[in-house]
Amino acid sequence: MPIFVSHCEDSRNQIRNEGNKIIKDLWQNRWNDSKNERRTKNLIDKVNVDRLYGDFCINPILTTHGVFREHQARFFNKTSLCSCGQETGSVLHVITECEIWTSYRKNWPSGWQLMGLKDLTNNTDIRISLRGLLHELLIKELDLLSSFSETNVSRH
Repeated sequence: MPIFVSHCEDSRNQIRNEGNKIIKDLWQNRWNDSKNERRTKNLIDKVNVDRLYGDFCINPILTTHGVFREHQARFFNKTSLCSCGQETGSVLHVITECEIWTSYRKNWPSGWQLMGLKDLTNNTDIRISLRGLLHELLIKELDLLSSFSETNVSRH
């Protein structure tokens, strides 16, 4: 009798493992064929069921969502122009080009300009700097929103 139970357990585990493999393969094929979220696909090329622990300040960089004006314009009908007035407020512009945030880039390692977003966010020193940049950017945008709200309230 114990042999039968052991055999059933092995079969149950084999079926579960094979089912998980099939599901993961289908998911990967769907991910590969998707035309949406190309930026995310460049960062995460393989699907994975392991849990990732995110970083509130870094996630908007990786997803191109959040406080960046390019994202705000797409979803909330706001201006996409960066605070510097030179470019669209995209993640790449804010992090790698915008003169407002030059002080955050001054201590980055040489050659950072050749790094992609994934590599920039994986570098410990740059990651710390990016957290500060995103924190300050969020405060700046919230201050603008607050002053805009106060102006509109005082007009009524």
